[in-house]
Amino acid sequence: MYLGVQPNLMERVVFDTARHQPDFRSQYERQFADCHEHREPARRDQAFAELHDRWFRELGYRARFVDYAAAFPFISRLVDRLMVTQAPGPRDQTIELFGKPAQYTVVMSVAPAVLLDLPTFDYWARHELQHIDDMLNPAFEFDSAKQHRGATDAGRNLARDRYAVLWAVSVDSRLEASGHLPQGMRQKRYGELCRAFGLVAEPTAAIDRLWKQCVCSPPSHPTLLQWSEQGPPEIEYAGDDPAHGRSGQPCPLCGFPTFDWGAPSVDDTGLNCAIIADFPGWNSEQGLCNRCEEIYRACVPAPVRAG
Repeated sequence: MYLGVQPNLMERVVFDTARHQPDFRSQYERQFADCHEHREPARRDQAFAELHDRWFRELGYRARFVDYAAAFPFISRLVDRLMVTQAPGPRDQTIELFGKPAQYTVVMSVAPAVLLDLPTFDYWARHELQHIDDMLNPAFEFDSAKQHRGATDAGRNLARDRYAVLWAVSVDSRLEASGHLPQGMRQKRYGELCRAFGLVAEPTAAIDRLWKQCVCSPPSHPTLLQWSEQGPPEIEYAGDDPAHGRSGQPCPLCGFPTFDWGAPSVDDTGLNCAIIADFPGWNSEQGLCNRCEEIYRACVPAPVRAG
């Protein structure tokens, strides 16, 4: 596998390493000053590039990328090139797969500050590369043509979010099994799973079983699509039935996603009339969020008592 690293990234990482390692700093500054001895600009720039490339190797950064790629069987066997570029910041980091069989390229965009923080970089790189390895694994059955279904954009976006959480659970369960999951990350994934599916109480035992299942038998792309729409196995999920709150979908009145739905009935004439005055196409079967219900209930006149 060919490994290419953007020169700007190498320069920045070596420079920042020198700032934090006094013993290395003296060597680097001396050699950096020597590069200025070249009078021709092109030769001087070449000397700087060679300096940073050499130290990027000797400090072990290049080997780190090679080792990560080698740790994933389908990446090491099927990817021809690994290209590493500089990301503007930690939140801008990405890993993407390009090309086709026999011509695959993986592009990693890495923030220098994260690369210098080994524990943080280790988890991020392993987590994202496992996604790529899954996509290359025939057993995962990845097919970009198989996408999330749904009658509305909101429904499809919600399914995509749930898919991402479920895939992250699958990846992190395997990282934990291999001893590479940071402390607290498992509980974080549990919380994300509960929020994604609108689970009021965290069904710990069921999620534990799901976590173990992902280690022994990682779900395929079609399975994750099914789970994102119907809920993961053994976890009670109300789905998109309006009577159960359509967890995470937008309120038909205000348009904001909500997990806290109201419960108007057909017989609630005063409330229904107040809503229909503003939203003629609405009916009680569509439901509404608790906040909108509170607002419209405040508009309903209090009943007049006789006597």
